[in-house]
Amino acid sequence: MRSLGYSDWLMVGMACFLEIVGFAFFLQRNGEEDAFWFYYVFHLATILPLFYITYKKFKEVFDGGWIQSFYFFGLIIVFVPFVSVWGVILGMIWPYTHPKPDKEKDAWNSLSMPDLPYRAVSINPSVPISFASLRQILEAASDTNKKLKAILLSRQLPRKERIRLLQKALVDTDDEVRLLAYSLLEDIEKEISERIITLQKELKRGGSDKACRETNFLIAQGFWDLAYLGIAQQDLKKHFLNEAKRYLLEVLQFEESGNAWFLLGRIELHRERYQDAERAFKKAMDLEVSDREVLPWLAEAVFYQGRYDEVNALLTQYRNLGQVVGALRPIVDFWTGDASVHHA
Repeated sequence: MRSLGYSDWLMVGMACFLEIVGFAFFLQRNGEEDAFWFYYVFHLATILPLFYITYKKFKEVFDGGWIQSFYFFGLIIVFVPFVSVWGVILGMIWPYTHPKPDKEKDAWNSLSMPDLPYRAVSINPSVPISFASLRQILEAASDTNKKLKAILLSRQLPRKERIRLLQKALVDTDDEVRLLAYSLLEDIEKEISERIITLQKELKRGGSDKACRETNFLIAQGFWDLAYLGIAQQDLKKHFLNEAKRYLLEVLQFEESGNAWFLLGRIELHRERYQDAERAFKKAMDLEVSDREVLPWLAEAVFYQGRYDEVNALLTQYRNLGQVVGALRPIVDFWTGDASVHHA
C-alpha cells in the first residue's frame, strides 16, 4: 500500500483545519458578508498545502509544468468553495493511499510456445535419407505433413546440407513449412553464436599461448561457419568473414598452422580475394594439409582468376587421389573430360 510522509499528512491536516475554521466562523456569524470573506480567505489558503501534495504524488499527471498545474488546480479551489477541498482529499489523496486491490484474474492462461510443428509428425529413424531425396520431397510433395517430415529428418544431415535444405524450405508456399524451417535455422545460428561468445570470454580470461591460439582458431571457425553455411547474408556475412580472418591472423602471427592457412584460404575465397586465397591454400599444402581437402578449393581460386588449364590439372590430380563422390563428381568429370566416372 502506498503511503504519505509526515510532512504530507501535516499538509492535509493544515488544509482541513483552515477549511473547518473558516466555515465554522461563517456559520457562527449566520452567513454575514464579512464572515463569508473571512471564510473565503481561509478557503483559498488551502490551495498551497493541497497543491503541494497532489503535485508531488501525481506529477506525471500534471504534464504542463507546475505553473500551469497550479493555475488549473487553483481554479478548482477558487470556484468550488468547501466541496472542492473535501473532493481533493477524498477523491485523490485517499484513493492514493488506499488503492483498490486487484482481484480480477487474467482473461487467459499463459502457455509456453510449443515445439514446432504444432501437430505431431511421426518419423521412422531407420529410413535412410539423403539431401537429394529430402530436397525432392520439398519440391514435389503437395502434402504439408510430408514436407514437415523432410525438414525434421534434415537433422540427420551434415550441417551444411541441412542449412541448404532449410533455406530452400524458407521459400515454400506453406506457412507451417516456412515457420518450422526458420525455427531450426535460428537454433543453429543461436548455437554457433553462443559458442563464439563463450570462447571470447575464455580468451579474455587469458591462459597459455597455446591455449589462446587454439581459442582464437575456434572463434575464427565459428565466424566462418556463420558465413559459409549460409546463415548470414550480405553485409553481415562480410562482417563474419572479416572477424574470422582477424582471429586467424592472431593464430598465424605466432604459429605456422596448416589448418589455419587452409581456413584462411577459404575465407579469402569468399571475400573474393582469389590471389590471397591461392597463396593460403598452397601454404596449407606445404604444411601437410591433405591434398584431397585443399585441391578443390585451390582449383576454385584458380578458376576465378581465369587460369582454366590449371583448373584442369588440379582437378585431374584430385581425381587421381581416389574415387570422386558427392557434389564434386560432375564438376570433376566436366573439367577432366572423364565421363566414365560419371556413368560408372
